[in-house]
Amino acid sequence: MREGRASTTAEAVAFLRGVASLPRSATPEVDDPFASTLLAGPLRVALEVARTVPGAGAVFRAASLGLFDHIALRTLTIDDAVRAAVVDGARQLCVLGAGLDARAYRMPELASVTVFEVDFPATQKDKRARLAGVSPVAREVRFVGVDFERDSLHDRLTEVGHDSTTPTLWIWEGVTPYLVREAIVSTLDVIAARSCVGSTVVVSYVTPGLARIALGPSRALTVPTVLAPAVHASFAILGEGLRSTLDPQEMASLLEARRFSMMGDTGSREWARIHPPRTRASRFETLERVAVARRP
Repeated sequence: MREGRASTTAEAVAFLRGVASLPRSATPEVDDPFASTLLAGPLRVALEVARTVPGAGAVFRAASLGLFDHIALRTLTIDDAVRAAVVDGARQLCVLGAGLDARAYRMPELASVTVFEVDFPATQKDKRARLAGVSPVAREVRFVGVDFERDSLHDRLTEVGHDSTTPTLWIWEGVTPYLVREAIVSTLDVIAARSCVGSTVVVSYVTPGLARIALGPSRALTVPTVLAPAVHASFAILGEGLRSTLDPQEMASLLEARRFSMMGDTGSREWARIHPPRTRASRFETLERVAVARRP
């Protein structure tokens, strides 16, 4: 995390969403028209290059070693969960570690939903400056500045008017790998305490294998243990080292212990079957999953 502006990974994710939203993208369903607005500096220039130079988007996709496809499909999967939760009665959306998330500005399904974006105050100040003059399509957006080392998430949500008696959709996307397990558990405790019947949790997490390489239709090679330090180092270079991995059984146990019922837990292979890309998916697959659970 860089003080006073969005994290490197948040900007990289916004850039990949922007490339995925371009005409003739490999993932035509992705539509994030605000990616360029949210970006700054070299990545904004790179997105403009992808927009104007034929074939540039395909080059960026190939250079990402599968991350482009992964982020695009993860976005579509969580968007699906948002729509389903709103249909089921969610009238509050709480985005934990919101970064450069643009759902409150691009998803008309949120017209009846109050969105709470939770992040570091300095990060939010930078994001709000980039979005100056842009109106959300959500009913309302409330920015919840939280210094996670000093502030109580529970108290801050109370202060900004989050109603624990109204069904809430919680999105926790692309955050848990950078937290120690104790922080993951304590945040889930807050979610559980503030969730009434009908609330939904959508959380992404990285499994211990980290990544794998497809060798054929039914064969794959998990990244060897000896290469795991290199994967961790690549994230550390971005300033946000990987701290936690979870297997599906662990994630299910954490959610079920807090009275959430699992509705699904899927990875990029399942996502691609629901939202098939136009062209062949990358052979390099990030082993991140999305779990969806509901308070019955």
